[in-house]
Amino acid sequence: MMRTSLRALAVAALLVASARTATADAPATPVFSVVSEGGPLGNAFAVSPDGSKLAYTQLTQAPDGSVLSTVKVIALPAGAPLGTLPARPVTIDALAWATPDRLLVTERSGDGLVAHLATLAGGLGHASVGPADHITLSEVEGTPAVITTRATHAGAATEHAAAAFAVDDLHALRDGKVEERDGSIDRPDAAVSPLWWTGAFRTVVGRRPGRYDAKQDIRLPEQLVQVDVLLGHDASEPVPYVGFSRLTEESRLRPGASVFLFRDRAQFRLARGTRTFRMALRKPTSAYDVGSSHAQIIDGGEVLCSVTSTLRKGAPDLIEVYRVDTTTGAVQEVLAADGQRRFVRWHAARKRIAMLHKLRKDDPGGPTLDVYDLPAVGAPRP
Repeated sequence: MMRTSLRALAVAALLVASARTATADAPATPVFSVVSEGGPLGNAFAVSPDGSKLAYTQLTQAPDGSVLSTVKVIALPAGAPLGTLPARPVTIDALAWATPDRLLVTERSGDGLVAHLATLAGGLGHASVGPADHITLSEVEGTPAVITTRATHAGAATEHAAAAFAVDDLHALRDGKVEERDGSIDRPDAAVSPLWWTGAFRTVVGRRPGRYDAKQDIRLPEQLVQVDVLLGHDASEPVPYVGFSRLTEESRLRPGASVFLFRDRAQFRLARGTRTFRMALRKPTSAYDVGSSHAQIIDGGEVLCSVTSTLRKGAPDLIEVYRVDTTTGAVQEVLAADGQRRFVRWHAARKRIAMLHKLRKDDPGGPTLDVYDLPAVGAPRP
């Protein structure tokens, strides 16, 4: 099946049209495009935080039928080669820029995910983290770190563990864990009943019964609690009953997600943590394919998200990208790209976004990777 898929995608790469349909919704033009060579471009790719480099995976097939993964790095926007990590018979799950000159290469093994640091000068390092269920780049009290999370089941109990590692050499920084038993997590103030997990399973959101106030002889309102497994911190607030049941429902459909879009009646909303933000899009809600939505945290309170318009005869399917300030709730459209009637996977930094076009959602990769410039914060849509 893999051999057939690789061949089909390689052929499809030669058939990608460069023309764009001129309409009132004319899509933006890529500043650079990567085309697959001998096999599809893999699902793992990443734009560096300053937008100056792109790391991506090229899949090829060895004579014995195994699939080889090669990591390549190019300069943006011109595409000059900067370096290559040799082809290996592994499945690369994700690439991320841990530092300006270090790549975090996450591979899928038989026991979960394992990540290594790589430099263009020294190649893949020997230090690694994992195996884990999830490996992400995040922050620990303001310091960039590699975070791993893993759930271990033993009878009626589940131990949720998180660990943080330095981005420069993967030395251990700290770790933490909580135990869930019979649908409850013990905490110093009172037990918490989990509702959903977020932040790549680093944080659990749950309910805590309101305590009894003897002086007033009343039961105080129940609390919504966010438990940070790594730091052991609890943050609580009154349960926001308006729209909260819908947020809970949508969050449970996307376990571990840090941010996502969902449709709520006649509008889209962006969810992050326990908050949602109304998305004012350029078209009516019915014009979009809700299953195409994607979101990524860029920096602090800023999120990029996208949703694709449904196909119309004679018009391109547009991938509309919006910047959301989750501090103020401000929404700004920053890009409209041609979806080429394919499934699209993207990764962005503050200045640029790379979009992988795939024939089918579950394919191991796709034929083209288009790079677009993003306007500066506050700039009008070009």
